[in-house]
Amino acid sequence: MKKPLKTASNSSSAPSRLFIYGRFSSAKQARGDSFARQMDYARRWAVEHDHVIDESLTMFDHGLSAYKGDHVKKGALGAFLVAIREKKLVRPGDVLLVESLDRLSRAEPIDAQRQFAEIIDSGVAIVTADTGQIYSRERLKHDSSPLFVALAIMIRAHEESASKGRRIRDALRRQCEGWVGGTWRGKLNINTDPTWLRYNAERRVFEFDPQQAESLRTLIDLYREGYGPLRAIALMHERGVPIPAGISDAYRLHVVMKNRALVGEKVVTVEGNEEAGIDTQTFVLRGYYPPLMSEAEFASLQYVMSQRGRRAGKSDIVGIMTGLGITFCAHCGFAMAGQNTLSRARKEPGRVGQVSDGSRRILCSGLLKMQSRCQVKTCSIAMIERGLMNYCADQMNLAALFADSNEKCLHLRESLAFAHQAVIDTQTQIDKFMAAAASDDDETPESMMQFIRKLDSRLRAEKLKVTGYEHEIEALSHQSQPAAAQAWAELREGVDSLDIEARTKARQLVANTFKRIEVSLLDPAWVGMKLVSKRDVTRILWINRKTGELMDQVTVEDTTPHEAKKTLNRLKRAA
Repeated sequence: MKKPLKTASNSSSAPSRLFIYGRFSSAKQARGDSFARQMDYARRWAVEHDHVIDESLTMFDHGLSAYKGDHVKKGALGAFLVAIREKKLVRPGDVLLVESLDRLSRAEPIDAQRQFAEIIDSGVAIVTADTGQIYSRERLKHDSSPLFVALAIMIRAHEESASKGRRIRDALRRQCEGWVGGTWRGKLNINTDPTWLRYNAERRVFEFDPQQAESLRTLIDLYREGYGPLRAIALMHERGVPIPAGISDAYRLHVVMKNRALVGEKVVTVEGNEEAGIDTQTFVLRGYYPPLMSEAEFASLQYVMSQRGRRAGKSDIVGIMTGLGITFCAHCGFAMAGQNTLSRARKEPGRVGQVSDGSRRILCSGLLKMQSRCQVKTCSIAMIERGLMNYCADQMNLAALFADSNEKCLHLRESLAFAHQAVIDTQTQIDKFMAAAASDDDETPESMMQFIRKLDSRLRAEKLKVTGYEHEIEALSHQSQPAAAQAWAELREGVDSLDIEARTKARQLVANTFKRIEVSLLDPAWVGMKLVSKRDVTRILWINRKTGELMDQVTVEDTTPHEAKKTLNRLKRAA
């Protein structure tokens, strides 16, 4: 048996421990026999040097790059370095075994050397399984030559990774350029592909996974209907519909719904090379995947996602007016909120039990302000909901809200045309400067490069404007014809009986129809409502507080408080 390893501290009666670290860059490496070889070597080494293998900190990182430092930022090696710094789990005299020094780092040599020194300075020795070399502070005091070997390995490892990275980026850039130019078709080995697709190697194309694609369509349809992500997922569970792979919460669903892969695009960013004068490029590969939806449907989905408060919350009673960010107090301008008292309600699947109208209230959030507190009192929201549903169930009323349907769309199309022209002009400027820089044999002046970078930033901003206008026009085209009054009429009974599904659909209709709703609660007998449609048509309604009956209505461009008061006085005299 060999003598115990002489490290910074062997005075403790407890045997020193051997920690094992391995890193696999790919699944192919992980399937090989590297792991078995390393564990066999570790067991032999531990016996020969009187060490105990610590299973609690046997560490392996899979698919984390040592060139970018991912294994330190979010991997097991990073946790080991923290343990060294905190001096709790790892103590002087312990040993870290790796297959090779390049498993520890492939970063720039100065950074790799700093990490190497941190481990050695802590009193922990490093042992490499491929050479059997032992790096410890005690040994390096007497013989520093292993340091030169270690540095050479670090330099070689970094250069290998850098060279490999350049080759991969160059190949990826050529493939993307070929795809855009129509000269190459194939599968890119970068990033993950959507879970609702699978690659057919024989045909060399992506195809839908029928179950995953249908599940995702169902989930997105529920979201469009007004269900929040978690409620939609729960509803799919109730209906026995499988949940799409990789979607477990609201954040992941939003990520998927923003992904251009839904319309068949793959976006690839290829890092540049400053030394070679190659800038970072972003390629949009249209038609790379089969589209799950059209461009128009995607634009409409983005518009729906951008509307704050459109999704119903977790309350047992889904609010059809409040929580959408469109309902405000007519007197102080603060948001109106719903308040439900359900402590005595009998609950049944799919609906709420018998809840009195008085237990569901609407109140101004200005009541809670310490200064300039709103003076209006609360009111039963049930009567206001009945009045609104009855009003919208009349097709003539609904159509009147969408008069003047072309003016706004024409204005947006004009803005879109100007935005398109701005993109063309900026791109032309960039092309001219790039051509001038390419034709000049001398190095391009820094001032010109700065100006080109500014033009690039401007181009990105102008393209975002174009996308925004396109989304608005697409959404507006869906609103050019109001929902049929029959759709509102069919939901009235369900809204009144607090059916969750009916109220969720009604909430969506309200969000699609109105831009702003103002509620006046000052009068003890009447509730005033100012409805502003998506077409900027304004209508004033007066509703009986006790019955929800619609008493009168006025269509105006912008009704003043004086005009509203005159209408209310006329109603009182008629009553």
